[in-house]
Amino acid sequence: MVLKRYPFLLVLPFVGMIVLGMPRFSSADELERGNAAFVQGDYPEAYKIWLVDAENGIANAQVALGSLYAYGRGVPQSDAEAVKWFRRAADQGSPDGIYALAMAVYAGKGVERDLVLSVQLMEKAAQGGNSFAQLMLSAFYEQGVGVEVNAEKAKYWKDQYTAQSANLEGQILDRVQNGN
Repeated sequence: MVLKRYPFLLVLPFVGMIVLGMPRFSSADELERGNAAFVQGDYPEAYKIWLVDAENGIANAQVALGSLYAYGRGVPQSDAEAVKWFRRAADQGSPDGIYALAMAVYAGKGVERDLVLSVQLMEKAAQGGNSFAQLMLSAFYEQGVGVEVNAEKAKYWKDQYTAQSANLEGQILDRVQNGN
């Protein structure tokens, strides 16, 4: 139900990572090369670049690699492999990794569907500052998905998302205006 209302929530975290960059890669050059390959649609090259950092425990590279598997970009589509990489990032406390894992748990992709666990993971990602998790939590509380309907919590998480999004928009505009 939530994904029917907000289907873009499956893709936005990965688009946001590309636009804003993934700052914890082994080097800025590798980050730029991987992002450039992804944006140009050269997913096999992005995979090769991100795999090295993902195997070395870089959480954002693990999330990026998981997204390639989730959508079958440059690799055979595999929900199980996507969840493996999302879980590795989540285990390190990465809000993006936790969010991606929460979405997989919510959708039952590569893991058993569990709405209660999805809400728990979503809360953790939202508290870590993941704006997409904040928006999903708002929808969960508004619609009673995995939780009791709670208008106050729905509004709280929607407000958090709005504030975070305004900050994100400012970062994107700054990068565009400064040619970064």
